[in-house]
Amino acid sequence: MWLSASTLMYAGYSLETALREISLAGFAAVDLWAAPRHCQHVDPLGDDPERLRRLLSDFGLRPAALSLYGNDVTRALAGIDFAAAIQAPLVVTGAGVSGPAEVIGYLGPLLKRAATRGVLVAPANHVNTPLESLAEIEGLLSSLGSLHLGIAYAPPHSYACGESPDVVIQALGSRLVFFYSWDIPPGYRRGSRESFWADPAGQVPGSGGLDFDSIFRALREVGYAGYANVVWHGSRGWELPQVTATLRAAARFLERYVS
Repeated sequence: MWLSASTLMYAGYSLETALREISLAGFAAVDLWAAPRHCQHVDPLGDDPERLRRLLSDFGLRPAALSLYGNDVTRALAGIDFAAAIQAPLVVTGAGVSGPAEVIGYLGPLLKRAATRGVLVAPANHVNTPLESLAEIEGLLSSLGSLHLGIAYAPPHSYACGESPDVVIQALGSRLVFFYSWDIPPGYRRGSRESFWADPAGQVPGSGGLDFDSIFRALREVGYAGYANVVWHGSRGWELPQVTATLRAAARFLERYVS
């Protein structure tokens, strides 16, 4: 496993600033956010992938993922092309649709494009969507069965809908292709479905209530060999030194699991 960090925590700052600070925090890989509603550091419809490759090289970073989210097929197809051009191994998508059939319909053309580009498509689990539970995730994987389909797994969302992250990890096995090192605020009630992303400090790995010992034990047991990606929501408006110091602390906490 390797550590990576999302540019999401630097929403409100430029891409160049985000890359510089992530590198200064000790990371060698970055999850590039291209989600207009949350953080658009990358625009696959308009940005120059060669320029981005040079930027990444300048900061000593490699791309861990391109995070798209949303349900815009045109944008997602462009994102797959863009990911291939910058040599990002996967794109993360959301389940921003109303039901399982719509999820399958949305992912179908993405998987066809991904097969021609050598890129994985990784929808992320999310509470209160058609992809929140292990049963729903397994149903999706069974329905599509593409070698270019995996899951970007976020433990807090499993916890919010009442499931144990280690159990989900063991069930997903090799279909888990991107892992979010992301915590749940202290005192959060398992299965409550309440919003947890309003408390950014409690989402920082090692600061909240998740059992990372059992989570990383499960990752090792299934042979996960990917990124442990640090992410949290809500730090827009933080002063830059606070974001980077918090990210550095998260890296120190996680090093015991990935080294």
